[in-house]
Amino acid sequence: TEAKGYNNLLEAASLVCKKGYKVKFYWIGGASKKSLHIFNSKIRKLGLKDSVFFLGFRSDIPELIKSSDLLISTSLNETLHLVVLEAMAAEKAVIATKCGGTSECVINGETGYLIPVNDPFILSEKIIELLNDSQKRKVFGENGIKYFKEKFTMEKYVEGFEKLYMEIINKKLQESISEREKDIIMSFLNLYEKTSDYLWKTKN
Repeated sequence: TEAKGYNNLLEAASLVCKKGYKVKFYWIGGASKKSLHIFNSKIRKLGLKDSVFFLGFRSDIPELIKSSDLLISTSLNETLHLVVLEAMAAEKAVIATKCGGTSECVINGETGYLIPVNDPFILSEKIIELLNDSQKRKVFGENGIKYFKEKFTMEKYVEGFEKLYMEIINKKLQESISEREKDIIMSFLNLYEKTSDYLWKTKN
């Protein structure tokens, strides 16, 4: 859909190709017939039929990311951007629009580049920069997987949510509940903590 910013990508791809770079852009994901028609019409208009390919919905995303030089996300808005995290976990440099949750995933200039929404000129510049600098792509990829392991693994998310829930509950405990309610909540939390510890130890 247009919300994924494909116009931005196609305009940027056109700028890159006009400068003589031989690049293959693969757009992956589901699409309605209407969206796909508009997408393909834009490809023809910009003369990109030998450079941009729509692969549709795929189940082999890890392999596709692994075989690519970098990942580009041109979304107009995102929450937590999972495909960006997948690319970082695969040690790939990322170029992504600075929108919503993407800013939490990418460290600009360290794991990739954050660029303005709907700015194909800047996007094309960053693409060319990384195409010309394999060492920078390598460093961004190494930084990306390190940051992913520090912040975005399942274990880190569980820890983060547990901490958040505890802060909320402790705040409520200090405000407006009875002693009996406090005892019930604390008993539940103690049981949950013991169960969680057991499950993690069993799993690991």
